[in-house]
Amino acid sequence: MKRALLFITVLLAANAMASPKLSCRQDPDTKAAACYETKSVRSNGDLRSFTMATGGPKGVTKSPYMAVVNCRIKYLELRDKQGVVFARQVPPKPYMRGLVHDVCLEPKPKPDKSLD
Repeated sequence: MKRALLFITVLLAANAMASPKLSCRQDPDTKAAACYETKSVRSNGDLRSFTMATGGPKGVTKSPYMAVVNCRIKYLELRDKQGVVFARQVPPKPYMRGLVHDVCLEPKPKPDKSLD
């Protein structure tokens, strides 16, 4: 019994360490959620890039696209793996504007000179 409890404790601790820390915002009307991995935030001047996840109250799924925010203008854009921007706008929904705000306030993002 002690071995089983020890195994479960170690398994839970390893799972907690392996999963990235997410910062999320949720739409109060639709319950849609948008999150970002705090350790994935990179910066170059006014630009911040991050790994985004979207979903709802039952969980979120990591996006295959890179999200980029311009902290001066407050727009959010999505880029594919080749770096092509296919969506860019100032988010119309308050919870997404909150996410942009949070990303811009993220302390000590890692510098990324390739971000433009």
